Amino acid sequence: MPPVENIPFYEPTCRVESTLKPKFPMPKKNIWAVQRFLFTAYIVTASFSVVGGVITAPLLTHLFFRDWRFWLYWRHSFRLLIHAYKMMPAIALNENKGFMFSVPLQAPPLTSPDPSAVRLRNDWEHGKTCGPCMACCEKINCPLLDRNTSLCAGYDSPFWRYFNCGRFPTQPHEMEYYDCRKWILLPATPKKARAEEPRAGENMEPEFQPE
Repeated sequence: MPPVENIPFYEPTCRVESTLKPKFPMPKKNIWAVQRFLFTAYIVTASFSVVGGVITAPLLTHLFFRDWRFWLYWRHSFRLLIHAYKMMPAIALNENKGFMFSVPLQAPPLTSPDPSAVRLRNDWEHGKTCGPCMACCEKINCPLLDRNTSLCAGYDSPFWRYFNCGRFPTQPHEMEYYDCRKWILLPATPKKARAEEPRAGENMEPEFQPE
């Protein structure tokens, strides 16, 4: 029997870790949920109180126009307030499945639709832009639309990214409601949990090697 000091000592050389990673970390999802909730609460409060929207005008214009210079947007802001009142019956009646309230609280902010969920129609001639099309904006008579340029005054604003505009379209009923002729929704694919391949030096089972 060899002396005790000559007996090799064995210890694990790697750790077994879960190879399944969430698409988005939970803390980030929670941040989006809180921001979207506060944004919605602010819109409702500013719309009903009116005075609240005036007092917080810089915040209002930043959220809708990405600009703190509220004095440049008095006309747009007033039209936006009137528009909010006009949209309330449609939201209450769940027309088009709720508009901005149809976006899940924990959904990530988006500037454009998820490329894995949509594709351009073959007969669409304007690339990724909307070109001269204003169908969705005209459907609800959106006050952010500049009819002379066919551009949105609130493009890529927090409102655009956190609610429906940036992620449009997400559901077939949205395509039908706005008569969209640009996008085609791709069939939904079932989500499957797939383990990532182990990186170099990592194994699915622990190894024990002598020093």
